[in-house]
Amino acid sequence: MEHIVVDANVIVSSFQVADKYGLRGADSVVVALAEELNMPLKTFDKEILDRFQRASV
Repeated sequence: MEHIVVDANVIVSSFQVADKYGLRGADSVVVALAEELNMPLKTFDKEILDRFQRASV
């Protein structure tokens, strides 16, 4: 398992994600990290699934 550091760049990206997808708080951080790492996002969070097309169950 690898640890990801949530630094200033990730925080700035999460603000941009929040604005782009209408997400809040931790949801925007999770989506920002998925985009930054170019990884699929697996979630049961309905708000993320509805707003972020690359997310799936």
